[in-house]
Amino acid sequence: MIKVAWARERAGDPEGAESLFWRAADAGNPRGLKFLGQRLEMARDREGAEPFYRQAADAGDPDAMRGLARLRERVGDLKGAEALYGRAAAAGDPNSLSNLMMMREHAGDREDAEAIAREATDAGDTLCFEILAEMRDEAGDWESAEAIAREAADAGNILPLLQLWRSRLDGGDLEGAESAFRQAAEANGGPTPAHLARTREQAGDREGAESLALKAADAGDFYILRDLERMRDEAGDEKGLDALYRHAADAGHIRSLLGHGRWQYGLDPDGSPSSPWISE
Repeated sequence: MIKVAWARERAGDPEGAESLFWRAADAGNPRGLKFLGQRLEMARDREGAEPFYRQAADAGDPDAMRGLARLRERVGDLKGAEALYGRAAAAGDPNSLSNLMMMREHAGDREDAEAIAREATDAGDTLCFEILAEMRDEAGDWESAEAIAREAADAGNILPLLQLWRSRLDGGDLEGAESAFRQAAEANGGPTPAHLARTREQAGDREGAESLALKAADAGDFYILRDLERMRDEAGDEKGLDALYRHAADAGHIRSLLGHGRWQYGLDPDGSPSSPWISE
C-alpha cells in the first residue's frame, strides 16, 4: 500500500496518496503513520504531526523517532529531543548521532560531543567529525578544530582538514592553512611542492608560490607553473606574469610555460631576452 501511495504522489495525485497513507496508518503500518507525520510537518502543522510521529516511533521506526526529536527540539524540549535522538541512533539511524552530537556541543558538553563523534566513526560514519571540526573552527577554537580534523584524518577522512585549509586561507592565515594542508596531504600520501605552491598562490604569497613551483618543476612537475601562469593571466596580473616568466627563465623552465614564446631562449646576464641559439 505504501508503494502505491508513493506512486500516486509521484503521479501528481497527493489526495489519493494521502488516502492510502491513512489506510496504511489505520492498518497499523508505522510507515504510513510516519509519512503522515512528515506531510503535516512539511505543511508546518507540527502539532498535528507529533501524534503520528509518536505512534510510528512507539512502533520502532527510527526515522519517526528522529522526526519526533526534531519537533521536540524546536519547541525547546531539549531533554526529550536528546532522548529521542539517542533512541533513533540505537535503532539504527546514523543521522541521529550527528543531531545528538550538535546538541551536546551547543550545550557546552564538548567531551560528550567528541565521544559521540567517535562512536559514529567507529560505526563507519565520519560526518560527525566534519561537523564538529567546522563548529569549533567557526567558534574560533582553531586548536580544537585542528585536533578533531586530525582525528578524522586518522579515521580516513581528510575533508575536515581541507575545510580548515580553505577557512584559514579565506581568513588570511597562511601558516594555519599550510599546516592543515600538510596534515591532509600526509594522510593522503604526502604533500608535494606543487600542492603547497597552489596554497601559497591562493593566499597571495606569490613569491613563495614561485619558489615552490620551481622546485616542483625541478622534480619534473611542470603543470604547477602552468597553473600559476593561468591564475595570474585570469587575474590580469601582468606584473606577476612577468615575474613568473623571469624566474622560470632563470631556472631553465621557460619552455614549460604557455607564454606565447616569451623569452623562450632565456635571459642574458644583463636581464635582456637571449637570442636564438645557433648550433655550429
